[in-house]
Amino acid sequence: LRADSSTIEICGSWNNWRPQPMILERQRRCHKFQVVLPSSAPESFQLFVAGDGPGRCLHPDRPEASVQEFHRLVGPDDNSQGHGWSIGKHPEDHAAMGARYEVMLIFAANGRPDRLDWVRLNPRSEAPKTTPAKAKARPAPYGGLSMGGFLQAAKPEWTQKDITSVLERLGKITVTDMSSLLRTLQSEGSAGVNQRFKAVGEKSFTDSTVRALREHAKKVAALEAERLNPKPKPKAAPPANP
Repeated sequence: LRADSSTIEICGSWNNWRPQPMILERQRRCHKFQVVLPSSAPESFQLFVAGDGPGRCLHPDRPEASVQEFHRLVGPDDNSQGHGWSIGKHPEDHAAMGARYEVMLIFAANGRPDRLDWVRLNPRSEAPKTTPAKAKARPAPYGGLSMGGFLQAAKPEWTQKDITSVLERLGKITVTDMSSLLRTLQSEGSAGVNQRFKAVGEKSFTDSTVRALREHAKKVAALEAERLNPKPKPKAAPPANP
């Protein structure tokens, strides 16, 4: 399959799984489609190569996949297990009624489908308020750690000029936040950071830099997982009878 010369359709739960064509944008090397959540509940979807017959589904390698968590894009095939993506399920999607996302099927320089991504287009303030005014504020993802702060911690010898240059290069491969940075550093093959740099004509990281970034990515991801799924505190033992 060459995604750069095929028609791709998206089928989602928001319209009872009726296929809708995605828009091909060759400059960005992607097919794109805007999804608006009709409520704060997550919505599911799959992608299909337009045409007739079986074996046309592009899908993740696991059920209810999210771009906020590592997974692989597979297909086209018949998707016998029914795997799909779930947008609005992960806390970092900031799901709300009226939230608008751009879903992108990104293809590599050779035209092959590479990965799926989505970004929220409208600020959270545009969506209707559904939480009480006195609701407890949600902690910032990754403890508020920025991409620049991550790079500085992983490579303390880098100057601010170095970090600014790396951030600009990452932006050219659509790595623009902590989630996409960690996901890219943990990926291999065509989805890996150096392969994506090469695809857009950018200089690759050295092996030692990749190792340092990946090691720090593991630490940050582990801390975030612990924050999102804290271990329950052990109950205090009842006082002993006198």
